[in-house]
Amino acid sequence: MKSHCLVEAIKNIDIYGVPIGVNLKNEQTYKTIFGAMMSLQRFILFGFYCYLPCQELFNKSNPQIVTSEEQVLNPQRMDFDKEKQIIMMGFSTAQSQLINDPTIFQVSATQSSVKNFQNETSKAYDKIQQNTLLRIRSCTIDDVKVEKVKCYFSNLKLNQLFCFDDDQEVYVEGDYSGDTYSRVDVSFTQCVNSTSNSQIVCKPQKQIDKVLSNISFLVYMMDKILNPSNFDTPFDIEGFNFLDQASNQQPQQYTAYFENYYIDSDVGIISQDIQKKRDFIFTRTDTTIIYNNPLLIMKFTMRPYHYILDNDFAFNIASSQQKYNIQFIKTIFSQIKMFESYYSQ
Repeated sequence: MKSHCLVEAIKNIDIYGVPIGVNLKNEQTYKTIFGAMMSLQRFILFGFYCYLPCQELFNKSNPQIVTSEEQVLNPQRMDFDKEKQIIMMGFSTAQSQLINDPTIFQVSATQSSVKNFQNETSKAYDKIQQNTLLRIRSCTIDDVKVEKVKCYFSNLKLNQLFCFDDDQEVYVEGDYSGDTYSRVDVSFTQCVNSTSNSQIVCKPQKQIDKVLSNISFLVYMMDKILNPSNFDTPFDIEGFNFLDQASNQQPQQYTAYFENYYIDSDVGIISQDIQKKRDFIFTRTDTTIIYNNPLLIMKFTMRPYHYILDNDFAFNIASSQQKYNIQFIKTIFSQIKMFESYYSQ
């Protein structure tokens, strides 16, 4: 009796029952166990095809990404606050030994800012430049504020490298042809005896030349790897360094460029919900020979890159700018039609 009731209950989910002209056991549709099994299979497959796009939609695991690039005349300010970016600089010998000896060379840094102001008389725009001295000191592990890269920087001889001191603003922004422009210059010069600083007695010039004639200039910083498909942490971080040959016989300017990246994520399911994230990334370097400055060894400059890459990564937005849920509904209906055509054969 129980088995008969179970069989009848299973038959009730048969959606492939064949209509008959007369009633059979008070039913207008003849349902079978085979038809019920086929119907159950269809329900499972339909649920599976619905689950996959729903999972991508709610977990944001497969976003559709749109990238755009445009020139920005006034790139947004990029702060070197040791959380967004950390800079460590120094020299090493041909034997890969770091050098930090004030009797051989000395370090100074300047924050240079240029702003355009309109002259009320001539109505023309004048550029006003302001230079601010920055404090430089030997690095410590406390200069590394990001926990993920502490292991990388802890393997370095930090006391032989130079860092910007705390409690001061170090940043780059804008472009020289725009309204504002700021860059950072770090100058490494040969030691020169001076009455203003009698505490340091420079080594003989021959000894200075022997040390500085063939050295490498090193910069350690955080490398940011962009992964817009990772919604929670689109900017991954790791430590890295770059170097360039240097010599007191041929002064150089070594320039590092940085640019802003923007990520606009549409996290809305039904209506649009834009969340914005921004960070800046090191892009490239170039080297220029400097003449008529015999005391200079290396001038390291940090500045914004002129062509700022403005990336708008749109999550859950199709290339036609339709909402992802509309695309999802279309997918479901296409699956239904596929099943209908398959099982109707």
